[in-house]
Amino acid sequence: MKKVAICGFNLESNRFAPSCKRKDFEEHMYFRGEEISRQARIDRPSIHLGVCGFYKVMDDAFGGSSGWEACPAVLIGSTPAGPVEKSFFDEFLSELHRDLKAIGPVDGVYICQHGGAIATHSHDPDGEVFSTVRDIVGPSVPVIATLDLHANVSEEMMQATDILIGYRTNPHVDLYQRGEEAARSMLEMFDGVQPTSYRIRLPLVAPSVTQLTAPGYPYGELIQR
Repeated sequence: MKKVAICGFNLESNRFAPSCKRKDFEEHMYFRGEEISRQARIDRPSIHLGVCGFYKVMDDAFGGSSGWEACPAVLIGSTPAGPVEKSFFDEFLSELHRDLKAIGPVDGVYICQHGGAIATHSHDPDGEVFSTVRDIVGPSVPVIATLDLHANVSEEMMQATDILIGYRTNPHVDLYQRGEEAARSMLEMFDGVQPTSYRIRLPLVAPSVTQLTAPGYPYGELIQR
């Protein structure tokens, strides 16, 4: 039976906004353990829809929830805010480390992440999350993450994961589908697929209006094609 850990840290930061504290996450999304699995399988979840999509594909692939072992650790998220405070971020990393250690050896890890966070002490807290996961599970375990279209992908994030999957829509209406894609990618890796990743940073910053993908927006129909 395949054993898959689930975790995530979701924050989109603005350096000039007030810092983000524990209560900002607790008021929006803060789930641990089996509550993650319960939320992922109900009709009106309060959890990130990417997790729901991931569970659906895994359940279908293994003939139900008893065909694979979901091992949820901790999944948190805040509305957009400033840098996450170091004291709370350190607490979260300790919690994640403790939970993954308690889960023990796994066959894969799904990280439901935003990818656009900064911290009061770091420009790349997302990379710290990914590296924490990788350090615990080891180099050979598939680690797959979904990211917001506005993620700031670092070298550390890429090196610590096997596959990074970004949203394709803005406004973001494909969270569920990207979770499904993460699960399908996990299944392919279970079957022996060995992905290769490259990180290429273009020397430009696209105006936000050019990132809108919905029909009726300036670039929406062009992107749809």
